[in-house]
Amino acid sequence: MKFQRPFPSTSISRLTPLLIAGLLSACVVKVQADPPRGTKDQQQSQASAEKLRDLRHKLETSERAMHHAQTDLELAKLGEWLARKDAEIALHGAEVALVQATKKLERFAELERAQEEEVARMALDRSAERLIGAQQDLQGILDIYEQEEEARSRDEIIRRHRMSVAFAERGKLLSASRLRVVLEHELPGKEFALEQARVRASQALEALQHKRGRFDLEQEQKMRRKHEAIAEAQYALEAARRKLRRAQRNSQEGQSGDEHAHDAGAEHEGHSHEHPDAEQQEHEHAEHQEHESGEHEDQSDQQHKRPPGLEQDNAGQAQTFSGEDK
Repeated sequence: MKFQRPFPSTSISRLTPLLIAGLLSACVVKVQADPPRGTKDQQQSQASAEKLRDLRHKLETSERAMHHAQTDLELAKLGEWLARKDAEIALHGAEVALVQATKKLERFAELERAQEEEVARMALDRSAERLIGAQQDLQGILDIYEQEEEARSRDEIIRRHRMSVAFAERGKLLSASRLRVVLEHELPGKEFALEQARVRASQALEALQHKRGRFDLEQEQKMRRKHEAIAEAQYALEAARRKLRRAQRNSQEGQSGDEHAHDAGAEHEGHSHEHPDAEQQEHEHAEHQEHESGEHEDQSDQQHKRPPGLEQDNAGQAQTFSGEDK
């Protein structure tokens, strides 16, 4: 009878705990290496929501800036209209003042000067006529009372007539002096004052015309700046809208990609337990794809457009890599 070697049950019983411990340690390393998919998706969703919120805030700020720029333009137009009305009123007043000053000067030269001069000459002529009349009356009285013997009434009458002659002589002198004052001082003074009034009116009109020209240039420059501000606000608003639309599109594509990746992860979950090295390679490949996706998004921000089919290509690469792991 041959001696048969018993089955080494003791060795199997010793190896079983070691195998279990190795599998557990591999699972622990895998769990520590890869964070839970739900936590990672939640962080990405939170970051995407914060980015969308910031972009919406920037869009609202750009819209307010656009509204303020348009309001400033309307206020500037209203202010310009009011200023132009005031300038037109002032200019019209200056033109009327110049016309009136010119007419006053012409009227004085044609009518008033001659009239005042004639009035002064007439006063002188009347004074001279009164003097002649007084002298004739005195001479007649002297001729009448020359042969009378009673001198009581004669002397009184002669004295009165001599006083009349003296007053007439003084009146003539005053009229002559008045005529000289009128001709040499008053009339030239009035003419000079009227001429100066006309000059001041002309200068005021010219100053208002220059002021209006400067106002036109200033308003043109001001309106140009207002329109430039509106153009800049419009550009900023369009840029904010493009960024928000791009972020919303990226968020939607990211959500669809996460769902696809979640399905693929559920499909290959068993394979990841059997092949931990392949799972680690797949995780590294996914991180590389995320880095490339970020670079493509930066390029799309510069070109104001997103390359089509980026998420589909990434998903196809993930499926291909998973198939190779299989």
